[in-house]
Amino acid sequence: MSSSRGNLIIIGASARAAAQSALRAGYVPWCIDLFADRDLQAIAPVKKCPRELWPQGVLDLLKDAPDGPVLFTGAMENHPEAVEAIAAARPLLTGPPGAMKKLRDPLASKCALAAAWGRAEGSATPPHGAREGDAWPRECETMVAVSRLRRFAWKLGLGRPDGTMLVKPRQGSGIRKWRPGEPVDFDKEYLQQFIPGRPISAVFHAWEEGTALFGISEQLVGDPSFGAGPFQYAGSIAPYEDTHQIWNAMNLLGTALAAWSEYRGLFGVDAIHALRRHGHFPSSDRTVFPVEVNPRYTASIETLEQAAGQSSLTFFARRDIAGPPPVFGGLFHGKAIIHAKARSEVKAMDLQSIADVPSVGEVIERGQPICTVFTTGRTRDECLTRLRDLAAQVYTRLKLL
Repeated sequence: MSSSRGNLIIIGASARAAAQSALRAGYVPWCIDLFADRDLQAIAPVKKCPRELWPQGVLDLLKDAPDGPVLFTGAMENHPEAVEAIAAARPLLTGPPGAMKKLRDPLASKCALAAAWGRAEGSATPPHGAREGDAWPRECETMVAVSRLRRFAWKLGLGRPDGTMLVKPRQGSGIRKWRPGEPVDFDKEYLQQFIPGRPISAVFHAWEEGTALFGISEQLVGDPSFGAGPFQYAGSIAPYEDTHQIWNAMNLLGTALAAWSEYRGLFGVDAIHALRRHGHFPSSDRTVFPVEVNPRYTASIETLEQAAGQSSLTFFARRDIAGPPPVFGGLFHGKAIIHAKARSEVKAMDLQSIADVPSVGEVIERGQPICTVFTTGRTRDECLTRLRDLAAQVYTRLKLL
């Protein structure tokens, strides 16, 4: 494909997937990330920012970038000051910074849904395709169990959270289950109710005229086969099996979020598809609970692009909110991010269908990503089994230190 769209500056912890997507869409990618892996270097200029300098070091490296807009990948949304500094110098394909900050609020989904249905002061405009007075679909209840309670506030009669609660950081990783009586630093953390079910992720693009849904995938979270810790993202499988009802629910949610925040560009919404009744929530076994919004190019987009056979950047360039969604083929496409289970040295990485490839002799610290593997399957379960087999092969190519 020709490079008629010009340069695209990609910044994030791992830029490889977005760079490949940009190439397919006709951009010329120029990247800054934490790893500068060999396969990224083979397709685009890339600057490696040492982890200890992230994200401030990005600003210095950006001075060497050619002219062009910026596309963020994870986890730049957690560094609003750096995002604002970049936005002051470059146009963004993800943003603006103020909208990104709004979407990262734990109550973003609840506020967006309330505003969309005229339940918030000063707003009575329903999302695109909805009519004034429509009830919010049962299958897309908002995650209401987000708590801003101060430490031990329930002892003062403000009510104790019901069910298992998670402590989630406002920036970075490290989700854990809350233990009764455990203090929570509400300046840096928040509580969110745990919902049993299947983690999913939807990808959207928003313009002034509306919002389009690209696709929905299943997230692989906390799977020890990939060296992932509890609640840690470890990959995706696309497309999601149960898409008809879920598609409508997530489409309405994404439209509401974009309208409420005035966000423009790519963004993702993580949710839990609850497969059974949970506590006081509706009895439908097809209920979606949004848990997080990622205002950037997300890790799950890659599997959706593989399943659809096209770049999301090409799809969204149509600016057609009423057009047909991507057509996904008959296979399931999976990716898994393999994490080191112990401090290890890379002996070889001679596998096929592998990306983010480290160099031979490189030392990977425990918990850090080693590489990404890909496969396909006729069913979701077959795809997952093959990913786990590939992970086992990766671990045989490491020397424990």
